[in-house]
Amino acid sequence: MKNFFGKYWLFLKMAFFYNASYKFHVVMELVGLFSQLILFYFISKLVSPEKIPGLAAYQNDYFAFVLVGIAFSGYFAVVMGGPAGGLREDMSLGTLESFVLSPEPLLFITIWYTAWGLFKATVNTFIYLLAGLLMFNLTLPSFPVFSALFLLFISLLAFLPLGILGAAFVLVFKQGNPINLLYTLFKFIGGVYFPITLFPDWLQKLAWFQPFTPALEGLRKVVLGGASLSQVTFEIKLLTGFTLVLFPVSVWCFQLAYRRARLAGSLSHY
Repeated sequence: MKNFFGKYWLFLKMAFFYNASYKFHVVMELVGLFSQLILFYFISKLVSPEKIPGLAAYQNDYFAFVLVGIAFSGYFAVVMGGPAGGLREDMSLGTLESFVLSPEPLLFITIWYTAWGLFKATVNTFIYLLAGLLMFNLTLPSFPVFSALFLLFISLLAFLPLGILGAAFVLVFKQGNPINLLYTLFKFIGGVYFPITLFPDWLQKLAWFQPFTPALEGLRKVVLGGASLSQVTFEIKLLTGFTLVLFPVSVWCFQLAYRRARLAGSLSHY
C-alpha cells in the first residue's frame, strides 16, 4: 500500500511539472473557472428560491447550491474519465507499452492517471469557495471539515469503478467510451445544477440509482447545512453499496479487456 501511494505521488509530480510548463494554458483555465462563477452568480439573481422545491434545505441560496455542485462534480469527472483518458493518451504517444513492461499492474497505473486531475480539482474547489466568499457574497456555515473530506473520499470510491470500466472500453475499442455519456447523464439527473425535486416522481427515484445524487446531497448537507456524518448515513450507505457492487465487476472487466488486448496485440494501437 505504501508503494501504491508512493507511485501515485510520482505520477502527480510528473504531471505537475508537465502542466506547469504550459503557463498560458493554466491562465486560460483560470479564466474559464471565473467565467463559470460569474455566469452562475447572475443566473442565481434570476432565480426565485422560494419557487424551487428543495432549496430550502440549502439556505434558499441557489448560488451556494450550484457552486457546491460544480466544485465537487469536478472530482467525479476526474475519477470517471481520468483512467480512460490517461490510457488513451499513452496509447497515442506510444508510451503504454513501456508501462506494460514495468512490474506495476496496469490496473494500478490507470488509477494513478487520476493523480493530477484530483490535485487540480482540489485547487479549483478551493478557488471556487474562496472566490464565492470574497467576491460573490457566498455565506457558508461552520461545517465539519473531516465529515466533508470523509464523504468526498467515500464518493470517489463509488465513482472509481466507472472510471475503471471506461479504461476497459478504451483497451478494447480504443474510442467511443460510453462512460463519458454516462457522466453527462448522471450530471444532469444527479442535481449538479438544480435540485432533483424539480423532476417527476419517477425520475426523482431513478436519480438515486447512480452515485451523483447521494454524493452531492450528502456533501451539500455537510458543507451548506453543517451536518455531521451521523446525519448523512443514508448517503454513505448508498455510496458504499455502489462501491461494493461495482468495484469487483469493474476490475473483472478490466482484466478481461487487458487479456483480450494482449492476445490481439493491440495495446499499442489507437
